[in-house]
Amino acid sequence: MKNLMLRKKKGFTLVELLVVVAIIAILMLLAIPKFTSQTKGATIRTFEGNVRTLASQVVQEVAATGGNINTKTNKNIEEFLKTIKDKPNSATYTAADDKITCTLKVDAVDYVLEVDSSGQIKRTAPTDKDDIGGVKLSFAK
Repeated sequence: MKNLMLRKKKGFTLVELLVVVAIIAILMLLAIPKFTSQTKGATIRTFEGNVRTLASQVVQEVAATGGNINTKTNKNIEEFLKTIKDKPNSATYTAADDKITCTLKVDAVDYVLEVDSSGQIKRTAPTDKDDIGGVKLSFAK
């Protein structure tokens, strides 16, 4: 009778559960760095897209106003900066004088790009790197 009762009990042993937990932990250790890397890359690509859009907007605004992107006299650029929806948390876009400064903080480093009145994009800081957080940009020199 006792043998019959023991056979009816079904379940996992403690060792089997520990093996499953260990396998899940190993998979998590492999997946989290990849996820973090993908998130950082997406943030940088969003920033890159925003800077490209700003450069296009500057070219259009210069054509419409005859070469003026000074925010003291041209409020369209300032208003456009406020409408950027997909702005990474660590990104700032500011217009002053005849340029727009775009800053993104990645891994405790501030990457600064400037868009001038001709729509040209150039990197102003740091000057010793040709990427942003390991992601190469195709337009900023």
